[in-house]
Amino acid sequence: MALDGTSRETWLFVPTKLSGLAGGTELPTPGADSAASLGIEHVSPWEEFVPWIERRLASNPVPVLYVDDTNDWWGKRKYGRDIPESNPPGLDPIVDAQLLWRLALERRWPKAKLKSASNAIEEMRSVKSPAEIERMRAAGKATVGAWLRGSIAVGNRDNPSQVKTELVRGCIDNGAQSPSFWPEVGYSLGGKLVALDMGCDLDHYQTDTCRMVPASGHFSPEEKEAWEFYVGAYRAGLAAIHDGVRRTEVFEAMKREADRRKGQLQSELARKLAAAILDPKSVHGGWLVHSQGLLDAEAEPEILRAGMIVAFE
Repeated sequence: MALDGTSRETWLFVPTKLSGLAGGTELPTPGADSAASLGIEHVSPWEEFVPWIERRLASNPVPVLYVDDTNDWWGKRKYGRDIPESNPPGLDPIVDAQLLWRLALERRWPKAKLKSASNAIEEMRSVKSPAEIERMRAAGKATVGAWLRGSIAVGNRDNPSQVKTELVRGCIDNGAQSPSFWPEVGYSLGGKLVALDMGCDLDHYQTDTCRMVPASGHFSPEEKEAWEFYVGAYRAGLAAIHDGVRRTEVFEAMKREADRRKGQLQSELARKLAAAILDPKSVHGGWLVHSQGLLDAEAEPEILRAGMIVAFE
């Protein structure tokens, strides 16, 4: 897909067929009918891409080639790198499609000016249109239904694999095409609490939701106090989310509420939880306010804007 900013036209170049398991995929036929059905200006044969680029680079002024080399934000945040180690230094990489695409363009047109489109793409994706918000709302509803399905499986004493299966089945039964990512089922407090981290993918829009349930089906008095304390602090952070707020201000609102209520706590478990929330290192650890949409974790905006859809974790 090529977006020509000068002519304001969109070009889709399609091969005759795909190989491997994708061989049965129905592809658009080059021509005006396909272009009209897709709502773009041109659908052309795969082989015409290189000549088209050559013609554009020969025009005056010479265009800049912007490439989508959008990083995997979550992978970079979690593992501290954005380019996989696919080959030793001195050899071309064999993984990372975006990196290989840019390398192919640089090798074919060494004098062309290439720039990253990542920042522009992130900015365009960050604030959703009304239509996108409705798709995300539908994906969210599917996610709630799937999560409830998984929590029932926990109450039925199903093993983690069975719980994950119910979460995936719940996404599909509630209208989604698949999960956003493979669900995670984590146990804490000696197996007393179960975290269900999952999301559903509906019409290419993805959610990310994590909630905990008691493995026994009931909170003990100590667990109940700790959980209600945590939810109160969480809701204070949630209430701070509005247009123009900084991401760190959301965390600070959560901490203020935790600090206000910590003196009322009776159980050792709840006091440990309060200490964890108030630990200065916590903001840089597991706390997140990340955007979601075409991906379950797109970016970590510093300032939140109306129209963004975020996961507050």
